[in-house]
Amino acid sequence: NGVLPDDDSLQRTEDRALQVAAECSASPGSSAKSARRAWAARVLQHAAFDRTVSVVILSNVAVLIGHVDYEAKHGRGHTGWELFFEISHGVFLAFYVLELLFRLYVARWSFFRGVLNWIDLVVVILGFGELAVDYNKDAPNLHLPQFFRLARLGRITRIFKIFPTLYVMVQGFAGAMAAMAWGFLLLLGLIVIW
Repeated sequence: NGVLPDDDSLQRTEDRALQVAAECSASPGSSAKSARRAWAARVLQHAAFDRTVSVVILSNVAVLIGHVDYEAKHGRGHTGWELFFEISHGVFLAFYVLELLFRLYVARWSFFRGVLNWIDLVVVILGFGELAVDYNKDAPNLHLPQFFRLARLGRITRIFKIFPTLYVMVQGFAGAMAAMAWGFLLLLGLIVIW
């Protein structure tokens, strides 16, 4: 449908990179670097790693919702809760950077072939943009931090790897939205002609 990657390509590139890394350590005379890379590939392939990343992403979403709700009720200020939100955003960003570097170490250049990896990279870059805007007190209030926080929700696409049923449901919803958009255009055309 063009909106989301298809089932086959969702993790194909990343899985191939992990497989190559595992094969590096299996070859006779492999170096300590390739052994470390193979270990890292096994960690990335482990279900516990995926679950941990999913829990961190969902926790980040919960904190983002709490932060937006708090700002809507109390405005921006330097309270204890505001400090908690700033620290938690920094911790989540640090986790995302470490995970991104870990994946990049294993996959090397093939890292850039995966759609989910590009989403993660953009989220991390926007996270640093959020930090820059938040700590620049002279910048006008253009609601950029809110945009950067909303962009971090793009990270939730990683959960599709853990819950394939969710992925199928979202893919079906995206297909239905495309059909509804065409139907809307058809009706709009009929109304204009009428």
